Amino acid sequence: EKDDRCGIRLPKGIGYSLSLLATMETCLAVPLMHKTVSKTNAETTATAYANENITACILMDTDVPLLNALLNLGIYCVIVCGRSIRHGEINVLRTAGTRKPSSCQAEQQCCNGAALQIKTSGTTGESKLILYEREILAIGALCIANRSGLGPSSIGLNFLPLHHIGGIACNIMAALLSG
Repeated sequence: EKDDRCGIRLPKGIGYSLSLLATMETCLAVPLMHKTVSKTNAETTATAYANENITACILMDTDVPLLNALLNLGIYCVIVCGRSIRHGEINVLRTAGTRKPSSCQAEQQCCNGAALQIKTSGTTGESKLILYEREILAIGALCIANRSGLGPSSIGLNFLPLHHIGGIACNIMAALLSG
């Protein structure tokens, strides 16, 4: 749904990028860092996601401890095949859990129209959640593409991470919008 927060916890690559773009079309996409979660810290990680009001999560079939912890907290999961992601495909194996609507009315209103939620690093103080609308992302990406002179035959090398607004705007959106 439009006001749901969907966490994307996949390895960086084409499958991640496609999942991010597709999620931004239907709800609020929340890029999550993909790192190994052991059985002992799966509950802590799942609780942190729940505290960020994530109502759904896209993750790989190999994330079994985290998957179980998310389901125990009532977070709807879309499980994709890890092998297919590594080859640039997205094969949904199954979904699990019951989709629950967002619970906080005030939060639903504040997220209305937003497509992406990024958590800042907190270098100037406490980390903050920043919401971006699709139009703002597109304008920023077009500015990057135009300023950089990107075109259909351009090849880019970017070191910004895909859970960072610079990585999303430069690596994905600017490249996509430049042809």
